[in-house]
Amino acid sequence: MKMRRIVAVAVGFAATSALAYVPPSQFIVKKLADKRTGYKTVRVKTQVSGLSNDIPNGIGFKTLNVFDFATRTLRSRAIDEAGQELYVAERRLGAPNATLVDALTFDSSAADLANALKAAGIPIRTDEDILGLPTEEERRRAEISSIGRWKGTTAWVVGKKAQLWIEKDVFLPLKFVSDQYEIRFEGYRYSQEFAYPKAITLATGAPGSETAELRDEFVEMAINQDLAEMKSAVTIGFTDAGNSAPSEIRNLLIRYYQTIR
Repeated sequence: MKMRRIVAVAVGFAATSALAYVPPSQFIVKKLADKRTGYKTVRVKTQVSGLSNDIPNGIGFKTLNVFDFATRTLRSRAIDEAGQELYVAERRLGAPNATLVDALTFDSSAADLANALKAAGIPIRTDEDILGLPTEEERRRAEISSIGRWKGTTAWVVGKKAQLWIEKDVFLPLKFVSDQYEIRFEGYRYSQEFAYPKAITLATGAPGSETAELRDEFVEMAINQDLAEMKSAVTIGFTDAGNSAPSEIRNLLIRYYQTIR
């Protein structure tokens, strides 16, 4: 009798978990974007490290990233330990060269963030998508979302093949998973309630056996400062110092600006 009760409880829990309420994907995206409203500028300094077996391999550089909410423009500079500028990137959110991480960390427009996620294969269903379906049953089944746990944290999981994991209740990204790589957002630091990841890790390999390739670690952040450097013209790409850097540094720079910034 005792065993039957245990089995019954287990079955009941499984059924409850399977039927647990998951918010619409558009609602999840809006909650994330709303966290960035009301800000003018963000300046973030980070330390990028190449990894071997999840351990820094001695190859790395610093970055200075500034974002202007009014123009939706991000400018990022990579700097070596001697203070030499190695690489400069500038892009507007929504542009073809903007990364998904750019959108997930800075975008305050729910519509634009939804478009960026759709382009990355995440099935965000907008009101227009849902209302265009003929039956209530089809509208319910249109959402491809569930509840999951990662490193002890409960998350909303949007998508199947490509997935976006958003921490439940706080609505901040935990990870993005695709067939090419996994990007992990490991904890958050706050300034004037603006949240930025403590670390962003890029991992590659077969799902379930990914190997961390690089990590971008938070150093410091400032909110709503005057970004005078955004008004000056820059040359995009490698600087002379960057072109002269060892190939390991140049390869890490290319990989970082392809996937993270």
